[in-house]
Amino acid sequence: MTEPEAGRDGAKPGPPRGVAVMLKLDGQPCLVVGGGRTALRRAKTLAASGAEVTLVAPRLATGTGALPAGVGYLPRPVRPADLDGVRLVVLATDDPAVNAAMAAEATARGVLVNRADDGTAGDVTLMAARRCGAALTVAVDSGGASARAAGRLADAAAAAVGPDWPV
Repeated sequence: MTEPEAGRDGAKPGPPRGVAVMLKLDGQPCLVVGGGRTALRRAKTLAASGAEVTLVAPRLATGTGALPAGVGYLPRPVRPADLDGVRLVVLATDDPAVNAAMAAEATARGVLVNRADDGTAGDVTLMAARRCGAALTVAVDSGGASARAAGRLADAAAAAVGPDWPV
């Protein structure tokens, strides 16, 4: 067996941090915490996947646009009880202490956690995913290192496959 090659930064890649899976969220309650662009973008992604999404934040940041369709909004600080019955929580506040406390609470309850502020923390990373036809999804994960780079790679892969990939 050969040694893994060093990356551009000279570091050798470590073992994979997880397994790529598609999480079916149709009808599943999901919570998004935070009122900025990242929170709204992730709420939109979850709602588009069929999840029942609630967003909790004292206010929505100016310039974030409208609340995505199908997303409920609770205009207040998050509470641990907001995790009751939730399948997945996305923590996207600008306060790492709030994100960490809610992540610990969610983990204790068996709720899957995505931390927007720390891609290496939590249970789940949300990959840059693009649909190609009815049956193919192209997804790229950077392990939280660069969502923009992952998005560009997913766009390029989806463009190479095309929108009408056959079943």
